[in-house]
Amino acid sequence: MELAHDDLGVAGRQLRHFGLDDAALTDLVWSSLDGIVFQQLALGRIATSRASLERLRGILRAEIARAASDPS
Repeated sequence: MELAHDDLGVAGRQLRHFGLDDAALTDLVWSSLDGIVFQQLALGRIATSRASLERLRGILRAEIARAASDPS
């Protein structure tokens, strides 16, 4: 459980580094990554995992761009 909490903290720090200081987004990203890893390792769905990860990256790129352009 402690390792999972550490991973969540790392995800939050990385998102804040890119200007995304949002606890709900951190939870969403961490949960998504956890699910993608499960999907790949337990279910053997490698292609689906890759597609999901690329989609998550696209969403995060858009959020980073939005945060960078937001003057507040």
